[in-house]
Amino acid sequence: MNTIPFIKTPDTNLAATLLTLGYFIDAMDNSNPKKVIFLFKKTDQLVKDIKAYWNNQLEVNPRDLSMARTELLGRLHESP
Repeated sequence: MNTIPFIKTPDTNLAATLLTLGYFIDAMDNSNPKKVIFLFKKTDQLVKDIKAYWNNQLEVNPRDLSMARTELLGRLHESP
């Protein structure tokens, strides 16, 4: 059986940054009413970008980041 590995994060800012970089949210786990977990398909580049995020080594357009965050929050409010 071949399962696709995912990176999971509850961090909304990280998820918005990854959206800004062109990644897609493959699923959102909202089984816990207090926090949502965002799932991204794991790739080597995604892992590198997440490390760069945590090491403050990423540059993203602030307007694009703001729009991604707004889109993400809208999706959170739409999901059951």
